Amino acid sequence: MEFATVQTYLRRLEQKGYATAKLVGRTRHYRARVRPQTVIRQTVGELVDQLFDGDAMPLVRHLVEDRSLSSAEISQLRQMVDELDQGTSE
Repeated sequence: MEFATVQTYLRRLEQKGYATAKLVGRTRHYRARVRPQTVIRQTVGELVDQLFDGDAMPLVRHLVEDRSLSSAEISQLRQMVDELDQGTSE
């Protein structure tokens, strides 16, 4: 990846409020402003809204069917579904 491309990405992150920059001499030092989980939540939310009209199931179905989940990942998924199911049945 070229320096200019990385610089563009960093400036965009700064404009969106995900990073801050401080000029030290002639060098810009970047630092994250938000936690990775926050960025993931916002980005996936935007993806679901834009590509799936707000319906998350097509994305979930794609990930489950297309990504060759390991046995451990399938167990985690079952546990998550069970926990969600228990939370809605109370």
